[in-house]
Amino acid sequence: PTRDNLSVVTSGGLYLRDRIQFAPDWQLLLGLRHDRSRNRSEDHLAGSDTRNDNSATTGSAALMFDAGGGLRPYVSVATSFYPNVGTDAQGAQFDPERGRQVELGVKMEVGSGTSLSMALYDLRRRNVLQTDPLNDGYSIAVGEQRSRGLELNAAADLGNGLSLFGGYAYTDAVVTDDGGQRVSSVGSRLNNVPRHSGSLWLQYAAHGAADGWSVSGGARAEGEKTAYGHRIPGYLVFDAGLGYRQGHWRYALNLKNAFDRDYFTGGLQRAVALGDPRTVLFSVGVDY
Repeated sequence: PTRDNLSVVTSGGLYLRDRIQFAPDWQLLLGLRHDRSRNRSEDHLAGSDTRNDNSATTGSAALMFDAGGGLRPYVSVATSFYPNVGTDAQGAQFDPERGRQVELGVKMEVGSGTSLSMALYDLRRRNVLQTDPLNDGYSIAVGEQRSRGLELNAAADLGNGLSLFGGYAYTDAVVTDDGGQRVSSVGSRLNNVPRHSGSLWLQYAAHGAADGWSVSGGARAEGEKTAYGHRIPGYLVFDAGLGYRQGHWRYALNLKNAFDRDYFTGGLQRAVALGDPRTVLFSVGVDY
């Protein structure tokens, strides 16, 4: 064999959160988290055993204003830490992934049972693992990725037991620093990230003699994306569901990809990931 490696990551964290109402219309949400991780990699062919310990303290803060009339604008900022697993083609362990996100948005309550939300965000991530284009079976850590986008969500009570839910996302995700790779990827789109994605879902909750029963259906879609220089076409699939609630108990029968469409969810250098075929799921839940 050309490889015989074992990588194990052990991690733990402690976090604190607080919500502060410092004026009648203002709220401040604060978060603090400390993580520690240990990455151990064994190369059985080379007879090496390396360990890498990392720790980081990250935080988040969000400020929300109640402008009245159901309008609540907000701004938030957060940092993140994630331990990377494994080694590169030279046997070196990866530094942990670190990120920072800034978000500006607004939440709206429009009448009874109708809500809308919109958010603009800028997410930067460093040391993100990607497939090594020059060494099969290995990964490289990309210097920095930037994702900017828009997210829209809506929920509406249409009356007579009908509810409508919808969402749309636009994502512009590119490599801004490739860490000095021999094959430059600066400016290229991130692998397996579509520019456009969305979903629409309609639900009917019965009343009277059929009280407790519900039926639903909808669609989810993703636009075209790229994966390591290859084009992955977009897709549109339909789902359906049947539910029943009795007291604290909930029962659901869901049908995914109702028309059994063939589609791809992403790809690697020499392979693609197939979407799930028609799938039937039954679940039971309890509220307490």
